[in-house]
Amino acid sequence: MIEKKLIVCADDFGLTEGVNEGIVDAYRKGIVTRTSIIANGRAFDHAVLSAKKNEGLKVGIHLTLVEEVPVDQRKKNNSLTGPNGKFPLDYKAFLVRYIYRKINPNEVYLEWESQIRKALGSGLEINHIDSHQHLHMLPGVFRIALELADKYKIKKIRMLHCDITSVRRLKELVLTFLSDINKRRITCTEIGYADNFWGLKQSGHIRTDDVLQLADNIKNGTTEMMCHPGYADNMYYQKYGHWNYRPEEELKALTSDRVKAKLKDKNIKLVS
Repeated sequence: MIEKKLIVCADDFGLTEGVNEGIVDAYRKGIVTRTSIIANGRAFDHAVLSAKKNEGLKVGIHLTLVEEVPVDQRKKNNSLTGPNGKFPLDYKAFLVRYIYRKINPNEVYLEWESQIRKALGSGLEINHIDSHQHLHMLPGVFRIALELADKYKIKKIRMLHCDITSVRRLKELVLTFLSDINKRRITCTEIGYADNFWGLKQSGHIRTDDVLQLADNIKNGTTEMMCHPGYADNMYYQKYGHWNYRPEEELKALTSDRVKAKLKDKNIKLVS
């Protein structure tokens, strides 16, 4: 009998203290099994301390090229930043630079390596690689993520392969297409990824009923579920309110007794 396993990964660890506390609660009281830390998040140090107090919570690296300030400060106003020294506002702004070949791959490598080294230097073990707004899926950028995973012995990476029959938005279609291409690069490495992925369509708005529906329809093998739980404090709304995420609603879904009972009833094993 093929087991049904579920990885529940909370993104944006280190973004704000409220997000950190929500992720920890989703782990302690709910179904979250791992999280991804933003090395240049303003609450990075708080996240590190929280992770060390919760040793069972596996931590990966949420590689970042948008919104925040670079970890690597050796070069100012490089191809990754604007005059204010910050990354582009979002993936759309990054894509404009990327499409017009204004992004220097060497600078992406140096910045992402700096983020990985900062996380490792804090004493954390890196369980996996993924990225903020999924930029690691881009051609050329994905190669850099694989090179760094190999260099730092990180054995897992996020792939965003959705069920094509359920795709409703262009973004989901493009990411699924890129995943299919990138799988070919992984075949000659020792890096693994989950069989299935869930959470793109619901990103930032996961409700209890969504998770219950996932449990009813989950495929055989291992499925990674992406989520964004947290407590939305004033800093969160001031800095990230434009996402229109509902982190506390997600936290409620991830700690729901109905969800935990459903996973048990369906013999779905939570893994990290």
